Amino acid sequence: MAFSCPAERLTAALTDAGFHDVVSHDITFGITLPPLADFARGHLSAVPWGQAIEDAGGPDRLAQAAAAVAAALTDHTNPDGTATLPFTSTLVTAIH
Repeated sequence: MAFSCPAERLTAALTDAGFHDVVSHDITFGITLPPLADFARGHLSAVPWGQAIEDAGGPDRLAQAAAAVAAALTDHTNPDGTATLPFTSTLVTAIH
């Protein structure tokens, strides 16, 4: 089950619910995105704040925002145009 909250909040809630041996671990791994030239614009158009960019400035503004995202990820871009970014997730285990 996935949660979007700080590990401390989740571990406290599990402890309060009677769980024991509550342990959290941060796990970092690389996530490879498709070639950014197309992916950045498509992703932006699918999220509400990307739609707000297009509503406010039109398709050209959305294209500019996508180009800015791709430029910001240059250090993570692979020769084939994909980008590999670090992703950290917190895994919390407990015994009931």
